[in-house]
Amino acid sequence: MTKLLNENEFFETQELLLASIIHHNGYAIEATNRINPKKVSFLFKRDGDLDELVQNFWSQKLRIEPVALWSSLRFIKSLLKSNRC
Repeated sequence: MTKLLNENEFFETQELLLASIIHHNGYAIEATNRINPKKVSFLFKRDGDLDELVQNFWSQKLRIEPVALWSSLRFIKSLLKSNRC
C-alpha cells in the first residue's frame, strides 16, 4: 500500500538558505526530492509556526545568529554532498 503525501501537511522549498533557516528553527527534513543533479527540494512538516517563519523570511523580518545559520547550512550541504538526499 502506498501512502500519498498530503500537500497541505508539508512545506516544500528548493531554496537552500530557507531550508537551513527552517532546519535551524527545529524542523526536521522529512524528505528530499532530487530534481536534477544540481537541484533538490526539501520537505518539512507544516504547522502555523512554520508558515509564519517562511513569511518572515520572505518579508526580511528574521534575525538569526550568523554562526548558528552557518552550522545549519553546513549540515544541509553535507547531506547534499553525501548523496543522502
